[in-house]
Amino acid sequence: MTKYYLASVLITSLAFSYGVRPGFDIGLGWQHISWDMDYYEDGYDLNAIGFHVGTTVPYSRFIGLHAEVFGIRFWSIEDYDDDLTEINVGGRSDLYAQFGIGGQIGLIEMIQARSVSPYFTQHFILYSLSQGGSSMTNIGFGIGAGVEFMSNSYVSPFVEGNFTYTALDFFETIDMTGFAFRGGVRLSWKK
Repeated sequence: MTKYYLASVLITSLAFSYGVRPGFDIGLGWQHISWDMDYYEDGYDLNAIGFHVGTTVPYSRFIGLHAEVFGIRFWSIEDYDDDLTEINVGGRSDLYAQFGIGGQIGLIEMIQARSVSPYFTQHFILYSLSQGGSSMTNIGFGIGAGVEFMSNSYVSPFVEGNFTYTALDFFETIDMTGFAFRGGVRLSWKK
């Protein structure tokens, strides 16, 4: 069985000549989060435009660990005049000092090709909420898909879309769903 496994890995490695590479990605994006709450019928809808910096550490040719190390987003709440700024440096950021969003960390799987490489992501986001002397922390889960162009270059443009979900039980049940679209460039010192 071991030799069949090794043969399949070798054939796959030859088919895709480039692998997940170490590097940094810089990009801009748009994000939307909907808060559905038991107490309020309408909930809240938040939209943001932001800038992010991430890093990728390869585990193998096809799988790597990806994390957001810096992000700044400018949020607006629909039907309200409130604007929020979120600054995230590798960990936690605060909105109104009541709601915090941690940076994304997860896996990236890439089907590498010389010019256009599709990839998939699964990631976790840390959400925390504090109000009235009580606090709660929960983990959100996200999935995404994207395409990297010019994969055999040191600078590779990419576009991707993400979907996230989490549920908080804090005085009431809050379901948060979100989606985001972003693009940018991935910088690597390896081809």
